[in-house]
Amino acid sequence: MRRKATRIEEIIASAARSGERIHVRVGNGTPVAELWLEGGTLIAATAEGEEHRMGARLLSTGHLASTELERSRSDAIKHGASLALALSDRVRRDVIAALARDEARYALAAALAAGADEVTIGDGSSPEGRFPLAVDATALLSETNNFLADVRDAQTHAPASALPIAADAPSPDLALGPDEWALLSRADGTATIARLAEECGFPQPEASLIVWRLAAMGLVTIEAGLADEASLMAELEAAEDLAAISAAFEHAAAAPAPEPIEELPIVEPEALPEPDAEIIPPPRPADLAITNGDRTVDTQSLLRELASLARAPVDRNR
Repeated sequence: MRRKATRIEEIIASAARSGERIHVRVGNGTPVAELWLEGGTLIAATAEGEEHRMGARLLSTGHLASTELERSRSDAIKHGASLALALSDRVRRDVIAALARDEARYALAAALAAGADEVTIGDGSSPEGRFPLAVDATALLSETNNFLADVRDAQTHAPASALPIAADAPSPDLALGPDEWALLSRADGTATIARLAEECGFPQPEASLIVWRLAAMGLVTIEAGLADEASLMAELEAAEDLAAISAAFEHAAAAPAPEPIEELPIVEPEALPEPDAEIIPPPRPADLAITNGDRTVDTQSLLRELASLARAPVDRNR
């Protein structure tokens, strides 16, 4: 049985009261997020872009080599499993569990942002091939709301197009996590926050939050940068007024097509009119003459006279 719900908070509260297992899909058509609840416990979750983010984060933090990542991707396809489940054979399980929990937070964030007609509740089918979780859904929902509030604040100070620059060579004794180190080590002023997010496997808003926290610690400075394509797209996605942006694009798409340019006829050479008079070639230099009073000198004689004057010795006593 499938039914609609208006708010993810209501879904979680209802599941906690009834103890039933439910499957939540967010998005029309291909879901942008899915959550599996058993009572008040979140037992599995997935969000759009999960595989890219998870692979990039493990590579950027040094937990995995690229060859191992490719093998895990092949294993996931072969066995019909999620990448997180395939990776659990090659990476410490606590590391994968932390990444899977983050993906659950991203899935909840997508559910919070979705409209009422985009959330579908189904009876709790087993989450086959998913990495198992055991997270208190109410607690994670509260954490997600706080996270979104922090992100909105951070993006005013560290927008997607900003260029973070590491202040000094950081001390290895700093109490930073692998995600902070991954961003800090790449903050050389040549990549925007949006680009760093792509490289390190974060949603852009979370990368802004991490950079802002590093700046508060005095570890990076944030310079204004020219927005590249990735930055512009990230800021559009993070904008609060997505409806206005969508309307602007629809207005541009609905604009009438420009009038076609009329092609000019091609004139073939044989179609050119014949000249009315005989074309007289220009005179040669020898045919030209200069007249001064009663004297007429042809140009060739004048040139020879000038050449002889140029060769004559100069009397410097005159």
